[in-house]
Amino acid sequence: MAIRKIIKFPAPSLRLKCADVDFKSDWFFKTEFNAHLDDLEDTLDATPNGVALASNQIRAEGWRVFVVKPGMTMLPRIVINPTFLPDEEFTGKIDEGCLSVPELWAKVPRYDKVVVSFFDERGEPKELRVEGISAQVIQHECAHLDGGLIYDLVPKRLQIETLQRSIRNRRAGR
Repeated sequence: MAIRKIIKFPAPSLRLKCADVDFKSDWFFKTEFNAHLDDLEDTLDATPNGVALASNQIRAEGWRVFVVKPGMTMLPRIVINPTFLPDEEFTGKIDEGCLSVPELWAKVPRYDKVVVSFFDERGEPKELRVEGISAQVIQHECAHLDGGLIYDLVPKRLQIETLQRSIRNRRAGR
């Protein structure tokens, strides 16, 4: 459909919790949601360094859905209403970046293995045990869908520096 502009920090809309997709309502299979999925896919495909993209990164009031670049993880292309549980003890900090916070690349706490429950694009419930990059993507994108960012997981000093750089870049049109 269209390549959308990725919403950047410190935009307030990134802090909004996304609404669950209601498969029983008539609107789910209507053009607005399906067009949004197409926009998510097109935008992610046009972003060379992106692995996944959450709904609220391109739409201020998003749905609880994200898309993944094919071949980058063990996850399906479209993940709807995801939730996860750790499948082991906390494993440490992992280097991570974010398309909505391009000024920040940092080590953030992540579980290496998680069990994710979600629906596919046909509304079928799914459950997967994933690890590594797939587990990292689940945790990162679920945080987005809940209004969280990697910014929240770094020390206060780094948060202040990131906020200052972000404001300067937004004022400069970047």
